[in-house]
Amino acid sequence: SVVVVDNASTDGSVEWLQAHYPQVSIIQNEKNLGFGRANNRAFHEISNVSYFALLNSDMSVGPDWLVKLVESAESDERIAAVGPKILYARKDARTGKPLINSAGGVIDRFDRGFDRGEGEIDRGQYDRQEQVRFVSGGAMLLRAEAVREVEGFDERMFCYYEDVDVCLRLAEKGWKIWYDGSVVVFH
Repeated sequence: SVVVVDNASTDGSVEWLQAHYPQVSIIQNEKNLGFGRANNRAFHEISNVSYFALLNSDMSVGPDWLVKLVESAESDERIAAVGPKILYARKDARTGKPLINSAGGVIDRFDRGFDRGEGEIDRGQYDRQEQVRFVSGGAMLLRAEAVREVEGFDERMFCYYEDVDVCLRLAEKGWKIWYDGSVVVFH
């Protein structure tokens, strides 16, 4: 089932969803709770699911993106989070080739998180599947059992880096964070 968490939008998107997709469930927040708290609300309210797929409203996906992410997660019962390759919707002005937004995440020696490949021309250099330190919350699949084990996102973080934090906490519990470069999402 599809559930949209609306974080107090004012652009008419809830009414549009209700009119065009009445089968979609909507969790409406009266105020913007931030990324982590809003998603945690969904984690608590939705039961009997194996996975949560998070997708920000400014992402565009292909028809099989979710199936492929689930297949990746199903390949190993210890995979807690799976993220796709995220490309910018705009292309490199000089070459006309796609630019990478994120190909999974890395942590530097100062414990700072960075999107791998950020700003690089996509030449297929990240077209593989592998374990990474974190994946972007903008397009991410989370194993329900794992995310509940770590009690979801840290609600003290309103916006940004809560995806890095939850992935690091999952890894501390022995879960794997997985990147699947065969799946592409546009941002």
